[in-house]
Amino acid sequence: MNYDTDVLVVGCGPVGILTALALAQENLKVTIIEMTPDIVASPRAPVYFPSTIYALDKLGILPDLKKVATVGKEFTQHFPMLNEKVTFSFDILEGISYPYILHIGQDALAKITVEHAKRLNVDVKFGHTLLNYTDTDAGVVAQIEGPQGVIEIKSKWLIGTDGASSVVREKMAVDFEGMTWPFRFVAANIHAKFEQHGYSAVNFIARPKHNGVVVVIDSSIDLWRIAYSESADLDPETVADRFEEYCAQPFIPEGVEYKIAALRQYRLHQRAASTFRKGHVLLAGDAAHITSPIGGLGLSGGIWDAMILADLIGAVERGEEDEAILDRYSEERRRVFWEVVTPGAKENLRVIGETDLDKQRIDFASTQAAAQDLEIGRLVLLFSHKLIGNPLRADSRWKDAHKTEGLDMDKISAQMGNISEQLESVV
Repeated sequence: MNYDTDVLVVGCGPVGILTALALAQENLKVTIIEMTPDIVASPRAPVYFPSTIYALDKLGILPDLKKVATVGKEFTQHFPMLNEKVTFSFDILEGISYPYILHIGQDALAKITVEHAKRLNVDVKFGHTLLNYTDTDAGVVAQIEGPQGVIEIKSKWLIGTDGASSVVREKMAVDFEGMTWPFRFVAANIHAKFEQHGYSAVNFIARPKHNGVVVVIDSSIDLWRIAYSESADLDPETVADRFEEYCAQPFIPEGVEYKIAALRQYRLHQRAASTFRKGHVLLAGDAAHITSPIGGLGLSGGIWDAMILADLIGAVERGEEDEAILDRYSEERRRVFWEVVTPGAKENLRVIGETDLDKQRIDFASTQAAAQDLEIGRLVLLFSHKLIGNPLRADSRWKDAHKTEGLDMDKISAQMGNISEQLESVV
């Protein structure tokens, strides 16, 4: 087969374009296609934790990202029913990891990463949609519809990073195993001066009704995200009609002026493809797995899918590894999703929606104790390092990514909740 490219990446969201950049840095020829005519102008998941900052730094894009990103230094868990809150400072990570989090919209990150990818000759094709593909012994022949009609792209590998409604996953004919939560979340992007009213850069609001997350997206223009829950039985077409009751009154302090920039509702799922590899076709990010947005585990896990996969394909193409290692990629990333992401996501959702006041008191006491204990506080803030998983080869580019200067990340299984059940030292 005469290949047009070594790797065809489908989907130019953050996971897709980061995959393309990492592959290009492995000296592979890469083409990435995206069905929309340009980068989608929506911030979406805007928070990057220390583990993902490590990847962004090693890819060489962190300096450019920091020029436009907001640097967050605090994370607060609010317990309004108890009139209490607990704040963790990322300063305690100084000398161990990146002592901050990055707040930047996915659109801004994608734009910067596209620029870096193009410098390495990645062929970025907007307005191109995957119609189908044929996987042969020699590679993949993909049928793509673009502005000039239907074309074929022949590649050694095809990677689907085309989101929760992945066409690649559909064409692979694999199961999307898991469940759907009985409620939805609404993401409201709002211009307001929240930092003057008790909000940190990242906030979890725990209460039986009107729970959610408040995070800064871009402090330079006072842009914030409020992600709040509502019953899935409510009419999704009338989300805006419920905004005052479900978002403004519970989350926006009285007297604060605000302007809605965007309002989007979505169902919550906990699902993963039954395999992330079939022949020369692989999955990463939301195309491979979807989870609750509470805690940022989906994006963080997806980025580490991308980093590990790019390293493995590079090793296979250099003859350093057999193709069978890509089956191990599928097994390991599914393990990370079901054994790390899923329990963490479930506990995060339990905490913010806890209805039992006695259990809320336990959650608060445990969180307060964790914030007062240096080691445990560090474990909480570095939880996303557990999403790195096993890089699968001794010479991996990412072999040192999970190292956290003597901290044992196996001691903790969630970012919040009754940590006293996990650590005997918390009382």
